[in-house]
Amino acid sequence: MKNQTNKQRKKLQGLAHRATAEGIISISSKGTGYVAIETGKNKQPDLEIDFKHLNTALHGDLVEIILHSKGRDSFRHGGARQTAEVLKIISRAKMRFVGVLETSPDLRDLGPTPNLPSPLRRGAGGEVFFLKPDDIKMYTDILIPKEALWR
Repeated sequence: MKNQTNKQRKKLQGLAHRATAEGIISISSKGTGYVAIETGKNKQPDLEIDFKHLNTALHGDLVEIILHSKGRDSFRHGGARQTAEVLKIISRAKMRFVGVLETSPDLRDLGPTPNLPSPLRRGAGGEVFFLKPDDIKMYTDILIPKEALWR
């Protein structure tokens, strides 16, 4: 932890004191996630997870979540729902997807690509393939390296 900045260290310390839980995530066609948490005999209202806090979770995945504090941003739409954030994906519900395979001659056509693996980054050259899933609950396309297509 020697290389962490003070800001990162404070964020991790803050997360250590917040409640976490596990559950199956359901994702709406608009990209908002919901996780149902059962505590004993009582069923709590589903926790809402904003698109920006999904952290690559897909519909049906088993995820670990962290509850947001009940500050001004944690309740939306008249205070109806507690919000949360996906910390990690424990297990994927699906590993095979059906959709339309499309190609782009260059990544510049796809817009910003900061988190792509090196074979897919700008300037890597070559065609880029991506799957546009048929499932309306899939909120993202899946990038596929050319060498992985014909395995």
